[in-house]
Amino acid sequence: MLNKKFDSLINVSNDLYAVIAELEGVVNRSLINEFLTVHERLYNLTKLDKENSEFSIEDIENLQDIADENNFKSVWCVRGIKEKNLNELLPFKVGKVIYAHEKVVNSQITWLEFWKIADELIKKGGDEDHIYIEVLNKSLNKENPGFVDIEIYTGS
Repeated sequence: MLNKKFDSLINVSNDLYAVIAELEGVVNRSLINEFLTVHERLYNLTKLDKENSEFSIEDIENLQDIADENNFKSVWCVRGIKEKNLNELLPFKVGKVIYAHEKVVNSQITWLEFWKIADELIKKGGDEDHIYIEVLNKSLNKENPGFVDIEIYTGS
């Protein structure tokens, strides 16, 4: 039964992405971005694999230790990326990281390096409540083909 629910979410996510592709260039870009955010959240829901996605108490404590060691204000909540993954390279080259402000990276970086940049932008943004890094919205960098820009969405 639960597998059927996740299959339905996968289908909705895929259908939404097809609609987004058709709307590109037809509707306002901010609306496309909102649809992409919904798509990514649905996509993330379909990856709720207990072993790889959910955070155990130990995972949360380990991530908090890393945050404390690095003087991070932010809290890492990106599903599927745990302490054991933080020293791995992202699967693409990062052009810009965006959150209230943006930072040009133009490099391939680890998840921990990404978290440091995200934390810096969250601190610079000044929002004391929305410090939980929850969703990463990826888009192609327009200035540098082959690079991906990542917009950070936070919660409280």
